Amino acid sequence: MKPGWFFCFWPCVLPLLAFISLLWEAWLVLPFAGLELLVIGAGLYYQSCHAHQQQIIRIDADSISISNGKEGVEPVYFSRAWSKLVHTRDPSGWYPSRLFIDSHGKFIEIGKCLIESERDALADNLRCTIEGA
Repeated sequence: MKPGWFFCFWPCVLPLLAFISLLWEAWLVLPFAGLELLVIGAGLYYQSCHAHQQQIIRIDADSISISNGKEGVEPVYFSRAWSKLVHTRDPSGWYPSRLFIDSHGKFIEIGKCLIESERDALADNLRCTIEGA
């Protein structure tokens, strides 16, 4: 069974269960059933808003542009000759590493939503492309 069925099934079953509990004179269940539906709906809305989050990194011969993939948002441009990749790691190992592109003291973080192995692979690919190492 796919996980999506749960989100279609649960809002249909929850009012039925609330109605049955009302027949058993457990009326205190009703507000919590409504609250549960509200929390599930808010979680689904938040997830759907952020599900297609992306960063687009375009590397040309002399420039690097980074955009969030949203319409109307201007990309950030860096000079490729003066850009360097900064990959910082937490010394204690508790927090994920962070990946930045730096040019003239201007930093922009990239790969926030990636897991650690994907961020390492992105850092290796970008380092080879940008710095030519």
